[in-house]
Amino acid sequence: QQKEVQKFIIEQFRKYGVCSPVMLRAEYRLKKSDTSHPLSLTSEDLYASLLEKMTRKFNDALVLLKMGVPEVDKWRQHMLQVFQEKKENKKEEVVGRIKELCGEEIPSGMFGRLVREIAIPSSNRQNWTAKAGLMGKTTADGT
Repeated sequence: QQKEVQKFIIEQFRKYGVCSPVMLRAEYRLKKSDTSHPLSLTSEDLYASLLEKMTRKFNDALVLLKMGVPEVDKWRQHMLQVFQEKKENKKEEVVGRIKELCGEEIPSGMFGRLVREIAIPSSNRQNWTAKAGLMGKTTADGT
């Protein structure tokens, strides 16, 4: 059961990058309600426990603590910090602040990969704004 819940959580973050707790809970409950889905055998307590262990707060949403790739996680923690300090940044501000934090410049390919995960570009791509987490569908009671 634990592996099924972990798999679900990882899939959601790979799909969206940044998720709201409300959206995640609604998706979990939707899949759990399908008796043919492996999540139907899991508990809300297990889900809540694993979500707490696997994620961290990012502004008003959640992100995975680690992607499981050391080279990515090295830069990702700094990128998250930059967008928590200031929600909207120019590329050169992000690159400069990351260099201040870790003493080296982030490779451009890594910058592109990580910034797309946690931020959205302005129409002219001059600024990047931290994602707020997709709200998804909710039930009538808001859960």
